[in-house]
Amino acid sequence: MSAPSPPGQRLSLFSDGNHEAWKMKKHWDRYGWIICILLLLLFFLPLVWSSSSFCRNADSDCLRNWISATGSWAALFAAIPTIFYLSRQVQAAMKANENSAKIQLRRNYALSKKTKGYASLLDMHAQAFITVLDRRIPEFSIRPLTRHQARQRMSAINDLLTDGTFGRFEEEIEFLDKHNVQQIKRHIMLFSDMIAATDGPILSEETRQLILVICVMCKKYAADSIAAADGFVVEADGMTGKNYAHISRNGAA
Repeated sequence: MSAPSPPGQRLSLFSDGNHEAWKMKKHWDRYGWIICILLLLLFFLPLVWSSSSFCRNADSDCLRNWISATGSWAALFAAIPTIFYLSRQVQAAMKANENSAKIQLRRNYALSKKTKGYASLLDMHAQAFITVLDRRIPEFSIRPLTRHQARQRMSAINDLLTDGTFGRFEEEIEFLDKHNVQQIKRHIMLFSDMIAATDGPILSEETRQLILVICVMCKKYAADSIAAADGFVVEADGMTGKNYAHISRNGAA
């Protein structure tokens, strides 16, 4: 799936490729007749060289001597259009690869911005969950968390992780080996089942402690994701000498 392209100059690999192909055809039409003339010369020159005007002594090796003397130069001139045509092909291929790299860089840049935004939301949800579970605000007399409330908060965290943004970031930009998104999702699924199996409306102390562990893991994963996204943005800006600050957080391709 791909979101609308970010504002700014739009790069199109296919349109640029068609333009380069049209330019190559134009050059071929311009210089192709030179090759045809050279081929005709190679056919008619032996007839001319066999004339007595060029071989006055009726030397049987006259034609061979002429070809030996002029063949290298003829081959050189004949190769010039071919070399020019091949150089244009190489330049067109390099241009297409450059445009493709620019398009991919824009997509990865936007994906990094979006991942950073999602990671900030993940950290916020996990921290709010920890605050409630750990009862760190005694002045508000927080009531014990019910099973329904815990499932709602866990579902909000799980929605961020299953969106696909974190998975794409790990596949296309940087894999987080300490805690990756698949590991976090497996833990959430396990703890969600534990919450569902809890008897009564109030969470047990054991379940509460396990949920605290997963929340801490989510916060660590969010911090690692933000650091990796920032690192890619800095590296991309350094390679291109540009700043794509105009790309919005939600502008992933």
